[in-house]
Formats: sequence, structure tokens, C-alpha cells
Amino acid sequence: MKKRCGACDSQKIIENLAITDRIDALNSFELSIPIQRKPDALFFKDKRNHPLRASVCGNCGKVELSIENPARFYEDFLESKNR
Repeated sequence: MKKRCGACDSQKIIENLAITDRIDALNSFELSIPIQRKPDALFFKDKRNHPLRASVCGNCGKVELSIENPARFYEDFLESKNR
């Protein structure tokens, strides 16, 4: 079953798109949510970046964001809180 848009119920969904930002004409970077797994450390905080992904409706233009690997994101989040 194809994914449907939550706004217009269309099946014209483009999934798993990378979201980038441009620094200048030649350089860009992928947007992500960082988690510092050792936030109390003075150095080497063991930061992990979790890439954002977008799904876009080709009918109404609604955009939904998600994390590439939600299970890993949650594990890193819990680890950062247990330190």
C-alpha cells in the first residue's frame, strides 16, 4: 500500500529526500539533528549527527520531516541522558 498525504490524501508522495543548506555556490551540507552522547565530558563529547529526511506531496506540497534511523537516534538520546 502506497503512502498517502495527511493533508490531501494523494498518493503522489516523493520520499526519503535529503535536506541540504548551501554555504556558498560550491559548498552545501546535509541538515541533521546532533546528539552529544557524553554531554558532561570536557572534550570528546562523542557527538552523532542524525540526518533529516523529507517526504513531499506532489499534489499539495505538504512536507513531512523524519529522522533517517529513529531507533539509533533514540538509543543515542537515552545514552546522553544516562551520563
